[in-house]
Amino acid sequence: MTRFSSDQVLTQCVQWLKLYFDSEFEAVKKSLPPICPTIFASKGKFTACVWKTLASKVPPGETVSYGALAALCGNEGAGRAVGTAMATNPIPLVVPCHRVIRSDGTLGQYSGGKGNHTKVWLLGHEGAIHS
Repeated sequence: MTRFSSDQVLTQCVQWLKLYFDSEFEAVKKSLPPICPTIFASKGKFTACVWKTLASKVPPGETVSYGALAALCGNEGAGRAVGTAMATNPIPLVVPCHRVIRSDGTLGQYSGGKGNHTKVWLLGHEGAIHS
């Protein structure tokens, strides 16, 4: 595992965020900013799988349902557990929980319902929805 200084992590995160907000999605898909591995391990194996799978397999411009994401993690039927993983996500843009929607195609909640306008904006920015 590559070790980064905190300055390197900060610099790479800022560069990644700039690419994201400049709509450079091909570059965003190719590399995630370095994140402390303990973040993924802090909530257990299933949550770590959900976060890693979402970050690596659902690119900007695409969405996935809670149930489909659970199935990608080998736990078909664990859609509610995916919702819990999304609710405890400490790095929402890097682990893009705004891309997780309900199986009926509606957007569902974001930030406990307080950030639904943010979810709509992020999905619009990525081209996943058109307002």
